[in-house]
Amino acid sequence: MVNYDFVGHRLAKVAHGRLKTRAADERQRLVEALKEAGGRKTEAARLLGISRVTLWKRLKINNLEVGKVIRG
Repeated sequence: MVNYDFVGHRLAKVAHGRLKTRAADERQRLVEALKEAGGRKTEAARLLGISRVTLWKRLKINNLEVGKVIRG
């Protein structure tokens, strides 16, 4: 009998490094776009090639606030 919880946990541990890197890359791209756009979300979304709604969702997922990003 396979312990699916163990298998799932093990797979999560193996994949965690890659997922963390992908999340860190996304967060960095968001920060750079916002800085380049001077905090203007519409412009940052355009630079990233995504909609304003998608940008808003990604900012929320990554726990980023525009004012804090711009001030550094």
